[in-house]
Amino acid sequence: MAATHTATVEIAAKEEAMEQNETLAMFRKSFAYGSRTDLLFKFIKNLSDGDAAEFLRGLLEKLGETIDDGGLERLLDHVYQWNVKGYLHEHEDRWQYDAGPFTPLEKPLAECRLGLLTASGHFVAGDDPEPFGVKNMTQQEAIPRIMDFIRSEPVLSTIPIGTPPEKLRLRHPGYDIRGVWKDHNVALPLDRLRELAGEGAIGELLPDAFSFVGATAQTPLLKKMAPQWAVMLKARDVDAMLLVPV
Repeated sequence: MAATHTATVEIAAKEEAMEQNETLAMFRKSFAYGSRTDLLFKFIKNLSDGDAAEFLRGLLEKLGETIDDGGLERLLDHVYQWNVKGYLHEHEDRWQYDAGPFTPLEKPLAECRLGLLTASGHFVAGDDPEPFGVKNMTQQEAIPRIMDFIRSEPVLSTIPIGTPPEKLRLRHPGYDIRGVWKDHNVALPLDRLRELAGEGAIGELLPDAFSFVGATAQTPLLKKMAPQWAVMLKARDVDAMLLVPV
């Protein structure tokens, strides 16, 4: 018992020493697949120490103001603006394309057959893609395996357009799914599309929507999977696709 107590004390002392010696850079990085992983705030890793300090200072300032008057807008806008800054900094030199294919619609949207493809990671209960052969993988189990997802070919899940919300499932290691879990229309707008089709704004909806985990290797996606998916969609007489990134 004495040895166990000594070991516990030594571990606690080491953890305390690490906390005391933690730099702001270490703190920033801990939000992105580290000890403080929070996918909503993982952008902090991409900020400089100075920008991270300014983000946190402003966050506390606006939190105090919000406590006084209950106005959440300033707090939400602050987090949003720094999200944008963090991700722009991370990707400013990556995945930039000077030109891309553009195919104008040959008829009005009200006469088109529209499909939906999202990178949200949704699937239907009973049709789990079982990444890496793992059954019933949870979101918390998926997050630490982000690099496994990135190295793997994406799997396209088919989601009938009339699937009720209680039958939808969601798993994605690359973004905070809490908002999408509360309202799937944020990234899988089945309800909104059905409403637009009912109003006549869309001619017809493809009976199935499609989803995959967008945290995946871009080169295989561009050169292999996307062309295969395009052939499949053309065979289903789709006029246009709504693409929803996350």
